Amino acid sequence: MIGREALTRTLWDQATQHSLPHALAFTGPEGSGRASLARALAQTLLCENPQDQGACGSCPSCTYFAAGTHPDFKEISPEDQKLIKVDRLRQEVVADLRMLPQISPCKIYLLKADYFNEQGQNALLKSLEEPPSYAYFFLTVRDLGQLLPTVVSRISEYKLEPLSLSQLRTVLHQQGFDQDLDFLAAYAQGNPGQALALASREGFAELRQSVLDLLCQLPGQSYLDLAADSHSLLLAEKDHFQDILEIMLTVLRDLALLLAGQTEGLINQDQLAKLQALAKKILGRQGDPQSRAQAIQRLQDMEAFIADLGRAMLVNVNYEVLTWSLLQELKAAFSPDRL
Repeated sequence: MIGREALTRTLWDQATQHSLPHALAFTGPEGSGRASLARALAQTLLCENPQDQGACGSCPSCTYFAAGTHPDFKEISPEDQKLIKVDRLRQEVVADLRMLPQISPCKIYLLKADYFNEQGQNALLKSLEEPPSYAYFFLTVRDLGQLLPTVVSRISEYKLEPLSLSQLRTVLHQQGFDQDLDFLAAYAQGNPGQALALASREGFAELRQSVLDLLCQLPGQSYLDLAADSHSLLLAEKDHFQDILEIMLTVLRDLALLLAGQTEGLINQDQLAKLQALAKKILGRQGDPQSRAQAIQRLQDMEAFIADLGRAMLVNVNYEVLTWSLLQELKAAFSPDRL
């Protein structure tokens, strides 16, 4: 696993030396590879002929695992992104734990702990504290702060750190993607799952370009043009409004960096010329440090406004009014007259 070589080596060494903890937590955001790493480790532990690089992939155990029918591996995931019910944990984990492995020397439970409530965690406490010698628990969770202290005290954490830009580019390239790699790697902020999801999303590159063009046109647009062009675009892309807000946030952050005199770390680095031109429009004829600081503050205030809009979309709001308000605020934030 790209970028996880040291972590996988640690896990492999612990497994071969019989020092692997019986309760592990793989922590990191969704898309960081938590479940993939947990499954790879599980397959290796269950494998009949493990190799130096992990499971052999061809033994009967690996065949069952690949088919999702291994009797000694259980993955407890939520249904429809809802909490995992405590009764399900008691039946599929606690009760099942009493039965010996069927074809492998161990049993492994992969538990999506992001979807546990307090009752579910408490139901697992005794199993985590006194597991049979043949049982392993692999929990995936965003961070340990989501778990009860009594659970945290019974598990060992293995944290998946964000990947570097070069590592993300390698991940994308190996999966067959070869366009916009720098942008996708920067946009994903170290998260390989997010980078791959964006690369696979049809029309995302075109949407980003449309949003960037919209923002670049704002300073010189009349309100009539704003309604006819920019607002029409947002109304037509209602189903992708959350994506639009995220793209706008990346542009605002890039503009703030440029106004601060930085060109390193831009998410939309491939659009540098357009961003520099827009930053120049925002400043107008003002170039002194105080004016730059005021412009940066306006952009940061706009970021907060957009974050509020994202939350507003979760409730019943008038989309047409919401998007018109967004454009007006953006135009005001980009206006050099505000300096």
